[in-house]
Amino acid sequence: MNVLEHAGPRAIILQQIPEAIWFSSARDTLAFTMLPEEPRDIAAIYVSDMSKAPSWDEPGAENWIDAKKAFFVIGSAQRGGMGTEEAVPFSVEADAKSFAEKHGGRLVRFDDMPKDYILGFGSDAPTDGSAFDPEGTSENAEGHDHG
Repeated sequence: MNVLEHAGPRAIILQQIPEAIWFSSARDTLAFTMLPEEPRDIAAIYVSDMSKAPSWDEPGAENWIDAKKAFFVIGSAQRGGMGTEEAVPFSVEADAKSFAEKHGGRLVRFDDMPKDYILGFGSDAPTDGSAFDPEGTSENAEGHDHG
């Protein structure tokens, strides 16, 4: 699987080992940090900054933000890289609020992330088929075959 093949925010975890761990969604990254069997020697967690993303399908290659400083929108109708609910990260709180108004959901910070949302089935919010567009115009999201 190539993480660049998936729409929506991406993430990376840097550990005290030579190789970074890449994820196709911010939610999967947060889940990794919550699982008891995963290593705890995490040096940094970076997520795509959707405040600076050109679009949902092109979240950017160099606009990373420290996950612990991000404003996350959870429970929105927008789907992440694997077609599941996402924790959408923003560096600017106003951008996160605007996204939540348009796509539903609520704002949370890293330390307040609900474990049941990340590790469970999310909020079961219905998808409306629209894609994130920082310019404010809506596009239809296209499904991706991850088979």
